[in-house]
Amino acid sequence: MEKLDRLGWAAGIAFTVYGVSVGVRVSDASVLEPLRALLPPGWKPAGKPTVRRLYSLIVGGPTSRPGVRRFNLLYSDAARLVRAHDLEATLRQLAARYARGYRGDGPSHPWKRPASPRA
Repeated sequence: MEKLDRLGWAAGIAFTVYGVSVGVRVSDASVLEPLRALLPPGWKPAGKPTVRRLYSLIVGGPTSRPGVRRFNLLYSDAARLVRAHDLEATLRQLAARYARGYRGDGPSHPWKRPASPRA
């Protein structure tokens, strides 16, 4: 996580959805508006700067070297989730994480721990 924290972040958004505070930071501020359009229904701006889940999006694209393209990289906390050339596909993956992870009825909910068996 420290390596990600050291990168230069151009913009970000913090919000609360389904009772969970979430932050998304991006390396290119122009991605923030398309990202906002994908936020789940019922989201609200977060009241605190500290979030429970942090997504980091490093925007790729062309470089100064001919024929070379950088990947778009999406991280959840320190774990890399997506490595793709297609930015829209990367944003859709992030939106799918919102839909799956915060409703609580998806295959996994990162904030619920399995109940320990009682003897």
